[in-house]
Amino acid sequence: AVGQSGFKVTTVRPAAFSSLLAITPTSAVPYLHAFSPPYKGMCATILGMTWARAAIFWGSDVGRALLNEHYPEMNPTARMLLPPLVSSIGVQCINMP
Repeated sequence: AVGQSGFKVTTVRPAAFSSLLAITPTSAVPYLHAFSPPYKGMCATILGMTWARAAIFWGSDVGRALLNEHYPEMNPTARMLLPPLVSSIGVQCINMP
C-alpha cells in the first residue's frame, strides 16, 4: 500500500538513525520513517484503539450477563451476538460521529 500510494520519504533523516538506516533495506525505510519522531497521532491512535477494545469487551461481558439474567428465554445465539454488536456500534458512533 505504501508503494502504491506514491509515498516518498523526502525529509532529512536524523543523524541518530544514520547507522540504522545504513543496514535497513530500502523497502523498509518508509516504515522506519513512519515510526520515527515526531509521532504524528500515534498516541491518539493507540489510546483510541485501546479504549475501543476495552469498551467492546466490557460491554459484551456486561450485556451478556444482563441478558442471561433478565431474558433467560431469549435465543442463546441472540444473547451471544447482541452484546458485542451493540457495544461495537456504540464505540463506532463515538469514534467516528
